[in-house]
Amino acid sequence: MPDRWIEVHYPELKITLTARLWVEMNPELCELFWNNLPIESVQSHTMSTGQGMYMPHRVVKLVKTNTMLITELPVGTLTFSTVDYKSITCFYGKVTEPLPVSPVARIREEDLEDLKRVGEAAWNANYFTHLPLRVIVRRKG
Repeated sequence: MPDRWIEVHYPELKITLTARLWVEMNPELCELFWNNLPIESVQSHTMSTGQGMYMPHRVVKLVKTNTMLITELPVGTLTFSTVDYKSITCFYGKVTEPLPVSPVARIREEDLEDLKRVGEAAWNANYFTHLPLRVIVRRKG
């Protein structure tokens, strides 16, 4: 199967991040994720976990997943929760809370600097301006 690519688009920031689905890690979860795109939401920032962001979504389904601790994930990993938190998370730097999560995609290396800019903007939006930061996750292409 050829690689599947997604875009994480922030209209107000004029930033689009590109990521490859991590099908090898979670094939069933990646299929569910892919089949529910596009997802539009508001980007939020973690309060106590470090440099992480999350966006709520409405996909609810119990699927078997492989998990990793967020403290062990490479920067730029997206996770997809369909049962407990019902969110897409992304980590742009150091995180401190060793929670198990289900990875679905990895942002390409050349977009990691823009990912940090998004993280800073999400922090500022959540804690200072209180203005929503729109995000659209969609299939690339």
